[in-house]
Amino acid sequence: MNSNCCLFVRVCVCVCVCVQAACDKLLNHRVEVKVAGKRIGDALNRIHIAMPKPRDTATRPPVIPPGVQEARAKRAAGEKKKTQRDIQEEKGGAGVYSQV
Repeated sequence: MNSNCCLFVRVCVCVCVCVQAACDKLLNHRVEVKVAGKRIGDALNRIHIAMPKPRDTATRPPVIPPGVQEARAKRAAGEKKKTQRDIQEEKGGAGVYSQV
């Protein structure tokens, strides 16, 4: 049997399994063809993954702006942001309130 063929013997195998296996094989083939091509060297020369080295032992926690911290605290307390519909209901309803 050819290594490129895949035979599903059981009848109860879901069509999704067959499709997924075919898609995986196709993707692997495309990657192999792309890596074997001439242009892959040019692309690999342009790719650089930077791994920063620590300068010192100081810890640098993330900086969260005060406005964001307040909004998160309000959301955690259960306070909702006021929507246009809420404002409309406060001002008398759909026939009275105008957004302009």
